[in-house]
This record gives sequence, structure tokens and C-alpha cells, in this order.
Amino acid sequence: MLNTRSFFKQLRSLFPFLISLYIPIVILIVGVGILAAQMEALNLALLFDNVTNIAKLPFYAGAISQLGILLWCVAATVCWFAYFLLGVFKIPLNDSRRFLLFSAVFTTILLFDDLFLFHKQVAPFYMGIPEALVQTSLFALGILFFIMNNYEIQKSEYILLIIALIFFLFWAGIDAVPNEWFSYSYYLRKLETLIKDWYKFSSIVTWTAFFVRYSFAQIAKLRM
Repeated sequence: MLNTRSFFKQLRSLFPFLISLYIPIVILIVGVGILAAQMEALNLALLFDNVTNIAKLPFYAGAISQLGILLWCVAATVCWFAYFLLGVFKIPLNDSRRFLLFSAVFTTILLFDDLFLFHKQVAPFYMGIPEALVQTSLFALGILFFIMNNYEIQKSEYILLIIALIFFLFWAGIDAVPNEWFSYSYYLRKLETLIKDWYKFSSIVTWTAFFVRYSFAQIAKLRM
């Protein structure tokens, strides 16, 4: 049976954490409610429901894309976790911890860009920012990320990062080709989709594998 004294003791102990956990959720829901009241075009069902259910699509619709987004999330979460864990153990903001922070931020940006199609839909159609400008900004941010962390990257299993970048460049190259070039044949269109998305997914998998291994290596040093 449930120990009442233990239950209330735990509840008192967790109360500050529960407040900090649920206040942002309440603020978010209230904010969405106010926004929905002001914007008649904002459909709450579309906001909260599953996309495949809304569009009446097969259950596998967007499966590979969603798996890629989950992997972005894994990579970002592992980097954030390792960064804060090293902080708990009073590890100073050295090259490895700074690399984890930059990696967590950069991967989170890539995650939200892919999740909400920011560069393809949100920026050009809702914010009036050209897609090319967003892509150029992300590319510049990526270059800055590698330049600022060059020393730490060279001490890591950087071959995985190189492979991830090669896959990404192949994907970006195929994605930049006009769709009309593949419209002459049914099988060519299928092949274009298969190869392009395979490159993108492989890039995300390799990127995630690198940061999982790197984060675990940094955490393992705490036992030394």
C-alpha cells in the first residue's frame, strides 16, 4: 500500500520543481488560447492533433523525416545533458564543455529548422525572409561552428563529422537541382527522392552517432 507519510514528504520535496515544470506549460496554453481568440484562422485542432490524423494520411507518412527529427533531438539532448552534467561536477568551461554547448545550440537550431520547415515555409511565407537568406545564414553559422571548435574537433573522432558533412553536401547538391530535371521519368523521380533522402538521413544518423560517442567520452572522464 501507498505510504501516506512518504507520499506527502515527497510531494513537499518536489513542489518547487513541479511549479517550475508546469508554470511554463500553463503560460504556453494560455498564450495559445489568447492567440486563438484573436486569430479566427488559428485552428486549435490543427495545432494540437497529429499531422497524419489531420491530413488522413497513412501511418507511415513522413516516417523517415520524423525519425530524422528524433535523431536531431537525441543529438541535441545528449549534448545539453553532457554539458550540464560536467557543470554539476564543477568542470570549468574548457574546450570540450564549450564544444558541447555550441553543439547543443547548433543542433537545436537544425532540429527546429527541420521540424517546422523554417527555411522553406515559416521564413519565406510568414516572415517575408527569403529562403536563400535563411539557408545562407545556417551555412555561415555552420562554418563559424567548425572554426570556433576546430581545436576540439581535431582531438575527437572527427572522421564521423567528415562523413556526416559529405552526406549533407550530397543531399544539398541533389536538393538544389531543379525538379524539372527529374520529371522526364517516373523511375527517375523515385530514384531522386530515395537517394536524396537517404543522404540526408545518413547525415543525421552520423551526426548523432558522433555526438553520442563524444558526450559519453567526456562523461567517462569523470570516473578517472
